[in-house]
Amino acid sequence: MTTKRKAGRPMDRTRDGHILRSTLALLVEVGFDNLRMEDVAEHASVGLSTIYRRWPTRDQLIIAAVRAGFEPGESVNVASDDSPRDQLHDLARALNDDGARLIQGLVLAIQRDPQLADAFRESWLNPRLEALRGALQKTGRGARARQGLLADIGPALVTFRLLMTHEPIDAKFIDRIVDEIIEPLS
Repeated sequence: MTTKRKAGRPMDRTRDGHILRSTLALLVEVGFDNLRMEDVAEHASVGLSTIYRRWPTRDQLIIAAVRAGFEPGESVNVASDDSPRDQLHDLARALNDDGARLIQGLVLAIQRDPQLADAFRESWLNPRLEALRGALQKTGRGARARQGLLADIGPALVTFRLLMTHEPIDAKFIDRIVDEIIEPLS
């Protein structure tokens, strides 16, 4: 029995990362609702068919881009040995500039798309929360249940500031969260 090979050349997977980074960059620039496959192809300097062979729908492309890495050009790298302060400073860096615009659009988009919400939680949110919980556990203070709640407080305050008050998420703010809330309660 022989297997037939598909016509055409084999798919070159080396372009995938560039296409996904282009998608994230455009999401920051134009938002989720205005992202067009044609614009991604142009930005990535690939043919439209190159994108559609990999991701048949716009939603699949966006989900793949979110899974690949939240920040354009970077993958999420959360060190498990960082302190809670370091973890929150990393979160603040990720949410400043382009990251802020991306997450603002993402918050709206995940309300409409459960698969996108899952991709965001799995690839970006959960690793950060787990690393923060681990850092709090290493302090050895406070009950385990309270450590989980404390791990939620820092990101909640950062997200509130990002989405609601639009005040800066700077080192001074992060240090206040750690010094005035997390450390006294842990």
